[in-house]
Amino acid sequence: KPSPLYCMDEIDAALDYKNVAIVGKYIREKAKNCQFIIISLRNNMFDLAQKMVGIYKTHDKTSTITINPQQILRLVKDKKQLLSTAQSQKIGDYPGDLPCDPEPDEARENADQ
Repeated sequence: KPSPLYCMDEIDAALDYKNVAIVGKYIREKAKNCQFIIISLRNNMFDLAQKMVGIYKTHDKTSTITINPQQILRLVKDKKQLLSTAQSQKIGDYPGDLPCDPEPDEARENADQ
């Protein structure tokens, strides 16, 4: 009988983008009947994750954060829609669209990570 839990450390490190996707989809399919803990540094492996756990250290203290990638993607999509709506509306006495540059927010988010 197969093990209900598999741990894999950077199994995708030597693979190209296409093969990482193939391995990730295979693991996702097999995860219906068991659990996988995958250590990876590849974005396309992250995209297929049901949950991601980040481990980081600040002020000599190790902490963790758990992320649901699908929720993050929905939040990003909603933010883009809000920005698009804001850019298409006339505000005040301005005859046209006001520039709405998302870069400062993105830079701030990247700095927080």
